[in-house]
Amino acid sequence: MKKEQTKSCVKVLKVKLKPTKEQAAELTRLSKEYIYHANQLVQQAVSDGRFPTVTSRHIET
Repeated sequence: MKKEQTKSCVKVLKVKLKPTKEQAAELTRLSKEYIYHANQLVQQAVSDGRFPTVTSRHIET
């Protein structure tokens, strides 16, 4: 008996966001916060010699 093969279907949807000035400012702030924490994790990984295991509980914002 052969295993059934399933076809995967990928659909792409283009979406353009039009945030308000306040929303754009918040998106910028969140992006900078994300980059800051990503850089902190990389620095910790370099100093420890391994990448730390973290979850959102470990990140203070």
